[in-house]
Amino acid sequence: MTLEYDAETAPEPNQWLRADEDERREAVLDYHKSLDIHPEARSMEAHAGIHAAVETQLALDDPLVVREKMNALLDAGIDRHAAIHALAVPVSHVAYGVVDEDEFDDDTDIMAAKLAEVTVEDGREQEQTWERARRESRGGRSRKQRPDPDAIRRSNRTSSDDD
Repeated sequence: MTLEYDAETAPEPNQWLRADEDERREAVLDYHKSLDIHPEARSMEAHAGIHAAVETQLALDDPLVVREKMNALLDAGIDRHAAIHALAVPVSHVAYGVVDEDEFDDDTDIMAAKLAEVTVEDGREQEQTWERARRESRGGRSRKQRPDPDAIRRSNRTSSDDD
């Protein structure tokens, strides 16, 4: 099975979870390699791993707060890829031990608490990071362009939003 990934579209949970961890990470990595523009990451492999971890949490709804935060970010108009990045910050901090673990009983408590701290402003900061990357980009060969967040928002509006 070849897993396809696009950060702007939620993967089908059952298909995502049937794939093994390496396949998920590779699908995310392939997606990022296809982008013309992406904010710099120290290691695209580590970046893809954290992306895949957030997608797995979303597919499992575990911890539940990850779904709540994703919905809040999307409801605020944050594009999905930037929302994944906003959620990835606390996930990476927990994964790499950058949090004070003394105040928590276990890793699940730490993860839920750190994800609960994600705000819409965090999502907006991620979108601004994308905008800086776009401005700094010098073009190059045309590969898959990251969608314009405003165009996505306009296309997702329903006629009832205009009333």
